[in-house]
This record gives sequence, C-alpha cells and structure tokens, in this order.
Amino acid sequence: MLRNIEKATSVGHRENLLAPLKDQVEVLEAEKQASVQGNGKIFSRIFFRPNLNSRHFLCLLVFFLAVAVRLAHNAAMMSSPLYFVPLGWHRVFLDTALQIFQGDLFPGDRPFTENSPLLPYFFAFQHLLFGEENLFFMRLVGLTVDSVTAALLVVLGIRFFALLPGFLAGLLYAVYAPAVFYAVELIYIPYTLFFLVAAVLLLTVETRRAGAAAGCFLGFATLTMPAVFVIALLCCTAPLVTKGSNFRSRALSGVVSLLLAISPVTLLNYSRTGSFVLLTTAAGTNFYIGHNPFALAGYVLPDAIRPVQFVGRGSIFDKMKQVAEEVERRTFRDTEVSPYYFRKAIGYIMNHPLAELKLALLRLAALLNSYEATTYADYYYQREVSPVLRSLVPFEFLLAFAVVGLFGVSVRKVYLLLIPLAGTVIVVLLFFYLSRLRMPMIPFLCVFAGCGAALLSSFLKAREWAKVFALLSIFT
Repeated sequence: MLRNIEKATSVGHRENLLAPLKDQVEVLEAEKQASVQGNGKIFSRIFFRPNLNSRHFLCLLVFFLAVAVRLAHNAAMMSSPLYFVPLGWHRVFLDTALQIFQGDLFPGDRPFTENSPLLPYFFAFQHLLFGEENLFFMRLVGLTVDSVTAALLVVLGIRFFALLPGFLAGLLYAVYAPAVFYAVELIYIPYTLFFLVAAVLLLTVETRRAGAAAGCFLGFATLTMPAVFVIALLCCTAPLVTKGSNFRSRALSGVVSLLLAISPVTLLNYSRTGSFVLLTTAAGTNFYIGHNPFALAGYVLPDAIRPVQFVGRGSIFDKMKQVAEEVERRTFRDTEVSPYYFRKAIGYIMNHPLAELKLALLRLAALLNSYEATTYADYYYQREVSPVLRSLVPFEFLLAFAVVGLFGVSVRKVYLLLIPLAGTVIVVLLFFYLSRLRMPMIPFLCVFAGCGAALLSSFLKAREWAKVFALLSIFT
C-alpha cells in the first residue's frame, strides 16, 4: 500500500491520480447541497442536513451498535479461563484498587511506579458499586465508556466535516477490532480515549471555560496513561496555532487546568520522596528499554545491563532498579532510577546514531503495520476465541481510508485532529511500538477515515469511475 502511495504522489503521476483527491471538502459540500435540493428522501435529510434530531439519532445508533459489538465479544471471551483470572499488570491494578477500596486511599509509601496512577481509583469506585472484583460488571463499564467514545466521534466528525463523514467515523470506531479488544480488557485504554476525544471536542468551542474543561479532561487522560502527556500539552496549546477568539487566554486556561488536574499525583509523589516526580518514576526505564544495545522496534526487555542478567519477571521497575543497584554497587532511591536510565539511554544514542536512526525508521514502519503487539493480553489469542473479533475492521483498512481522507484538507482546519497523530508518532519514536501506544491516535484516524469513505461514496454515487479507481489504487 505504501508503494502505491509513493507512486501516486510522484511527479509523473500526481496530475493523473491525485487531482481527483484534492478539494475533497468542496466535493462533500457539493454533494450535501445536491442531496438537500433533491427529492427530499429521508436518507438524504438524515445524512446531509445537520439538524439536531438527525445528530442525536446517529449518535444513538452508533452507541448502541458499539455496545452490541462489544457485548458480543465479551460473551465470546467468557469461555476463556483468563476472563475471570486476570494476570500480569491487570493483577497489579486490581490489587491496588482493592487496597483503596478497603480504606487505604494512598497505598504504599513510594511514588507512583505503575503506568496508570488513576485506573486503580476507577476500579475501586466500581468495587463500591458492584462489590469486590466483580470482573463482569467492571468490563461492562469499560465497554460502555468506549461506546460513548464512538458516539462522540460522530459529533467530532460533523464538527470538522459533515454529517456523513461524522457518522462513518463513529461507525468505523464502533467496529474497529483493536478498540473492541481493549474495551473489554481491564485496562486504561477505554478511559484514556474517552477523555481525549471529549477534550478535543471541547477545544472546538472557542471559550475560556471550554478550554479549561478540555485541560481537565486532558489531565485525566494523562493520569490514566502518562504517555499521552505530549498529546495533552500540544492540544492545550493548539489555540495558539488555530487562533480564533481569545486564543491566548484559551491556551493558558487549558495548560493551567491540565497541570492542576495532574497536580495531586505530583504532590503525593513529592510528599513521599521529597523530589519532583511529575507522574511516575517509570519514564527513564521505559526510555532505556527503547534505546539500548538489545532494543528493537517493539517492547523487548534487555537481556542484560553490563554483566547483570535479567531473571524472571514481575515489576519491571523493581527489576530494573535491582539491576542498577547491582551494576553500580550501591542502593538507589526510587527517584534515582529514572534519571540513571535516562543517562544510559542518551549515552547509547550519542554513541550509536546510525543504529538509532535505523531503529526510528523501524518504529515508524511498525506504527503503520497491521500487527497488534500486546502485553497485557494477547490480541491474537482472543481472535481465536472470539469470532466477533475476527470479523471486525483491522488497522490496515482504517489506515487506507484515512490516507484518502487526509488528501486536500486544510492543515489549520484539522490541526486539532492531527495533534494526536503527531503525538503518537513522537511517543513511539521516544519509547517503542506497542499496540496500546498506537491507540491514542485511532479515534482521530477514524475521523479522517470517515471523510475518506464519504468521499469514495460520493464518487460512486455520481459514477465518477476515474476518481473511484484513483482512490482504490491506494488500497492495493
């Protein structure tokens, strides 16, 4: 597919193949006007006349479809023994949530080392509602939140493009296989994506209150998944690029709200260590995992650090702290581990620039690859168990439509939608590729894919076969 894109964008083929793809927004607008002025069919009124009733209808339709698909996958997974016996980091989050539920509101005497400070508190609240570790209802909460995200994407697509692209954006997310996979898992991804999409939707409203609310939502997204902090900062400062009314005050209110939202974790870390730790102490160790002599494009623990071998698994942070102590022959405080590994990783990068460049290119290729690299649960094992998951939309399908949707759009108009895509690329290059690190860009990729699908639909309806074939060449 990438070879075809490269061929289509070459000088010799640009005029023949890509000319039909330009100015797609104008094409959609023309289609909209033609439908509204036509014979007044119900379908045309729903999909092209943006009145409040049709928006509500489409949001509800996408929401219930998303719920149905996720419930079907959940029912299929109930036959797996892992459904009621979570392992790995699932267990860490659940154990921490149980401590909170039992009255220890701030478990332990260490800074946060897990990669989701807020998720155990969500789980603890669900214990309060459904009883201790009612995993069935906890999964229902996750899939419901993810279904709300699908409905919000309808609104987001309408806000940036038109009614049909918005509907298709929500529809694509509702049936996107990895989204369904994560929605039923006991993981932070559904909550993070909900907060991100809600924040971007709020940022389309040009008021200081909306900017402040968006900052809060971005703070909550960061507390569930610290890796999105880069995306959160870029989103808060987006008004400085998109301008509009009160753009400076909107950006300032967003940044302040973001920092206030994450400040409880920062203050708790400081009270326990006497040192500044913004979110967790795991940043340096994760950075080293991505930049060391054994590093690959994906998440792979190094076999050794100098003479010390890694043995066993468990807490990666504790294991890497232990290795650092053995290598340096001294005791490390928790707050010393991350800077230590940052220094080692930066030293490796400086000494091996060509190897790092190659690794960066491999990570970009992995990000655009269809393979879903997972750690908490095995995506491909669940595909074997769940016929629902096997029949849903994969990443390569979504990417192809999104490439179509990206042609001809104004960067300034869709700048907010591009931020999560750019932020995801930055995070993957800084650390490594994992399926869950790709997920923050997926809802926004769905919006572009909805636009691409709407464009293809308009060409098919008008029987403009040359344009249809030009678009289809991207898929092959």
